[in-house]
Amino acid sequence: MILYVETNFVMSIAIQAEDLLTSTPNSVRLAMPSLCFAEALTTLEQEGKYSRDFINKLDMQISEAERDKNSENARLLFLQLEQSKISFFRANE
Repeated sequence: MILYVETNFVMSIAIQAEDLLTSTPNSVRLAMPSLCFAEALTTLEQEGKYSRDFINKLDMQISEAERDKNSENARLLFLQLEQSKISFFRANE
């Protein structure tokens, strides 16, 4: 059996790590990568959340600017916000 252990796990149990490493049965192999994948995945998920939040806020501002049919400034703001949204999606492809 191979037990996959990330470095942050070993660091979190540092006091007991010696016992884990010295008393592991011969039938169990420990594998520890040189980098932590869980942290990278968490960061990727967080970045996705930030992007979704940004787009939601941008959509709210676009909706507000679109509601004002009389102001030329609101029309310009609407167009700039729409362009910002397009640019954001292109940059994150």
